[in-house]
Amino acid sequence: MHIRAGEWFSKLFRGQASTEFIIILAASLVIFSAIAVVSSSQLVDLGTQHTNQQANSAVVDLARAADDVYQQGLGARKKVYIEIPDDIVANESFVRNNTINMRIGNTDVWATTVPTVFGAIPSTSGGNYCWVRSYGSYVTVCTAFIDVYPTSVYELMAQNQTVQATLDVTNDANITTDVNITVSWGNAHVGLVTSPLSFSLAPDANQTVTLTFTTDSTAGGIYSGDITIAGNNTYVNDTIDVPVTVEVTFPSSPVQNCTAVSINISTYKDSGYTTPSSAFNRTQRAAISTGNWSGGEALTMNIIKPGGGSVTGYPTTVTANASGGYAAFWDAVGATVGVYNVTVNNSGTIVSKTYNVTACP
Repeated sequence: MHIRAGEWFSKLFRGQASTEFIIILAASLVIFSAIAVVSSSQLVDLGTQHTNQQANSAVVDLARAADDVYQQGLGARKKVYIEIPDDIVANESFVRNNTINMRIGNTDVWATTVPTVFGAIPSTSGGNYCWVRSYGSYVTVCTAFIDVYPTSVYELMAQNQTVQATLDVTNDANITTDVNITVSWGNAHVGLVTSPLSFSLAPDANQTVTLTFTTDSTAGGIYSGDITIAGNNTYVNDTIDVPVTVEVTFPSSPVQNCTAVSINISTYKDSGYTTPSSAFNRTQRAAISTGNWSGGEALTMNIIKPGGGSVTGYPTTVTANASGGYAAFWDAVGATVGVYNVTVNNSGTIVSKTYNVTACP
């Protein structure tokens, strides 16, 4: 068989082109594979970097919150939102001594704190709310604890009367907490019934506790006690004491040809600040109450007569209760008609307060 030279060279050229195409294609596949491997490695690195940044933000935010509430003192708390990575190793993550540590894969991500801390890192990935609370000498992180409002109870009552007050107990936690209530109240003339005394609270759940006070015909004066609310769960036992005060007024004397007497209130820190009160009868006891002082603050109270000078028994020292208020009584029977001034002074107080003076029925 004879092949012409032109045909031979054409076939040779086509074969050479096919070979070159295969070589180029193979080289392209090698380069593409290398790029894919590098890209995959970079994606893994980016994912790891994002996870570590997520963990770092969480432990740093918790550590800063722990330092903040520690500086603020006993009872201070802060709610912190954190993101937990998917590959957290929960049993290797911890909150203890002065370290908040999160294990991500084989890597430890941690932050240090000023106070001693204890608690637990949430094991559920994704967004989590954690409460951070100061107990004075230490701080709890992401552990369950209870919150009670109000923090103290004060009731002004008459004889033979029944009134009710409430406490709201909240489980600021991420696990169920059992709550038990103990009442310390040994006052024979003022009864106190608390209900319920025990219950369980799911995370973020709330329970209203009803306090029922009953006075008898001989009650009179100030009665005090405490309600202890204890929460218990896997991580921590939390106890909150709520001081309770009941003040029972005495019956007023019969009013006979009584001329009203008015009282003005002022403070030594701002002599231009006065609050005229409602008038009260001289055969009655004037109830003087105020608020917004610091709990336990010692205050000097004086009642000044219209002609000058203090009424009998004044000046006297009164102590603000845990809520920063107090109530005092002045027996106004036989008082001289005129304008009386009540002054309350504390050398450490530089702001004016607001006072209320009412007549006892």
